[in-house]
Amino acid sequence: MSRRLVGKLKPGPPLRAPRAAAAIGALAVIALLGGGFRSLNSQTRAAYKPARTADGQPDLNGFWQTMNTANWDIEEHGARPAPYADLVGVYLAEPAGLSVVEGGTIPYKPEALLQRNRYRAERLHPDPLVLENGTEDQADPEAKCYQGGVPRVTYMPYPFQILQTKDTVLIAYEYGGNSARVVPLGDDLEKTRAKLINTDSWMGQSVGRFEGDTLVVDDRWFSHVIWLDRSGNYYSQDAHVVERYTAISPDHIRYEATIDDPKVFTRPWKMSMILYKHVEPYAAAGISVHSVCRRFCVRQVVQEETEANVAAAGQPAVKLRAIMIPGVVAITALLALAIGAGAPAAFAAQDPPGKPSLTNPAGFTERAPDTFEASFDTSAGTFVVEVHRDWAPNGADRFYNLVKSGFYDGNRFYRVTPLMAVWGLNGDPAVAKAWLGARIADDQTHKHSNTKGMVSFFQANRRSTQTFINLADNSATLDIQIAPFGEVVSGMDVVEKLYAGYGEAKPNGNGPEMNPFYEEGNAYLEREYPKLDYIKKASIAAP
Repeated sequence: MSRRLVGKLKPGPPLRAPRAAAAIGALAVIALLGGGFRSLNSQTRAAYKPARTADGQPDLNGFWQTMNTANWDIEEHGARPAPYADLVGVYLAEPAGLSVVEGGTIPYKPEALLQRNRYRAERLHPDPLVLENGTEDQADPEAKCYQGGVPRVTYMPYPFQILQTKDTVLIAYEYGGNSARVVPLGDDLEKTRAKLINTDSWMGQSVGRFEGDTLVVDDRWFSHVIWLDRSGNYYSQDAHVVERYTAISPDHIRYEATIDDPKVFTRPWKMSMILYKHVEPYAAAGISVHSVCRRFCVRQVVQEETEANVAAAGQPAVKLRAIMIPGVVAITALLALAIGAGAPAAFAAQDPPGKPSLTNPAGFTERAPDTFEASFDTSAGTFVVEVHRDWAPNGADRFYNLVKSGFYDGNRFYRVTPLMAVWGLNGDPAVAKAWLGARIADDQTHKHSNTKGMVSFFQANRRSTQTFINLADNSATLDIQIAPFGEVVSGMDVVEKLYAGYGEAKPNGNGPEMNPFYEEGNAYLEREYPKLDYIKKASIAAP
């Protein structure tokens, strides 16, 4: 009998002989059944040979989901009351759960454990104006509709779908509406990884291979600190995660994730759990569901709509700071206009004095024409980009405003590789920092692929100003999340001549690092990377 069961048995009145015998018999049956189940379970796991795909791989296709409380806390935890319980009662109360961490606890370094505790304390205080001062808040990324991250997205309370081909595994997640991972396969993981575009992303970059009946996925190159649950457990962007998917029956997969991050942990550690297959009619029919949470973000909906309404009424813009809590949105308006005692409540219309400052991204929201051309006069020559707004409306509008405002003027092509040429960091540090948090929503149209000559914005879920031209066919790795908004129609030979000697950013190449750039801007690039080509002038071509 388990210790947990014994611990829950409480003393009571003495049992009479028949009742005692019945109770002992029942406990014996429970013990025998428990032992029998364990024996049968181990025999089934040892004997199971998964079905094969047409390519001979173990068949992992289908819709899968966990049945645990790991998204609340991957360590063992008791039930906890809901935040703001006086408002929501028992809704959002945290259920108790067992640890999915082997050994029970995560081996944090002392200073990292303190950071975990700070995250836990601040998890429900997201600031929708993050990055306006160059720093992130310390709230749970899930509260802000950020992608789940690896491995958390696997055990969030939503199904996900695995689709296999001979050379690729696609894992599409319900959470977030567009969270997906493309995992290229190859016998040599390092050779497979060498073919990827070396860029950090929220979900990292994944490569995989089959080891016997197990799919092994190797994940690196994360762009941010990744949370592992709603309790603040985390790893740094330098972590290395190895996942293992092993079918143990037609409807069950044993999932394991080993995390190695010397910055945060004293040693590598592993979590494990079971994935359960959905067999409902919708799953058999291959019908997926998307939980698009972006429309629930306060800044996205409240701030943008309110600013639009205020502008339409001829009033000065009102800057909103919102605090999101479950079931409640408290909004504080920070007014740039002081109203004297006895002054009327209505605002007097004020026209901005001239062109908006580049340090104020909110001043550049003009709608782009349906089709237009932008000319780039660079140190290597001139090229022209033709933009089609119906390809990616949000991207086209942002690109139009960046060109028209002069934001791109003086930009360096700070990263040029055989795969792409990237620019979009303004040389003035104040301007560059101001645009860090001025993100635009991802475009869902995806009418064209990231083939050679196509122009897109970096990065999925975090698009701001960094722009790139595809120098090769990157459709296999980028199309799942990034939609091009235009293409180079003249001067592609100029683009191919841009200086590429520095390559990727350090430590994977000799290119510029971001932290010094945001401190010094172009002065840093001119001093340390004098050979970089640059944009002299970008302009909207006359129709």
